[in-house]
Amino acid sequence: GNSTIVTQTIQLVTTGPTISDSMTAPTNNGSYDVGTTITVNYSATSAANVASLTTKLDSTTTLTNGQVINVDDLNAGAHSIVITATDQLGNASTTTVTFQVHATVAGMINAVNQGAQAGQINAVAQPRLVSILQSVQTYLNAGNVTAAKNQLAYFVSYVQSQSGVGINATYASRLINWANDLKARL
Repeated sequence: GNSTIVTQTIQLVTTGPTISDSMTAPTNNGSYDVGTTITVNYSATSAANVASLTTKLDSTTTLTNGQVINVDDLNAGAHSIVITATDQLGNASTTTVTFQVHATVAGMINAVNQGAQAGQINAVAQPRLVSILQSVQTYLNAGNVTAAKNQLAYFVSYVQSQSGVGINATYASRLINWANDLKARL
């Protein structure tokens, strides 16, 4: 007549982990300027314990929590960070964070100087690029958008002539992308 009562609590978890994320605040009217960095932080929690947490920038670059993204490595336009968390039961959640990169003249000057420091732009091309960009800003300050656009077109032409010579070809392509984006937004 002995009896034993055994109880076990079972928790049914059918939803994926809760994902939290944060990024450095945008610096350029809701977008990120070139010549800057973005810090990405994220985490996930689940009643069934988080088994994996992965993050990809533009579907290609794996990011780690707290990683700093150099905006000089991104073209102008939209970018996305996809964060995926899976718990020990296989439940998954995904969060997508989108952001924009748009250059300002000051940001481009920073990017040219940083490119020179990183060896992407030689000592002859760097001051010429900065001088052209300073002319763009002078025209913008004077309200002469047409002249500013003309100077940006000259900047693009100069970068094209120096691509693979005084400017690393990949970096030259990015400088052209930023200049054309800025010109289109003036």
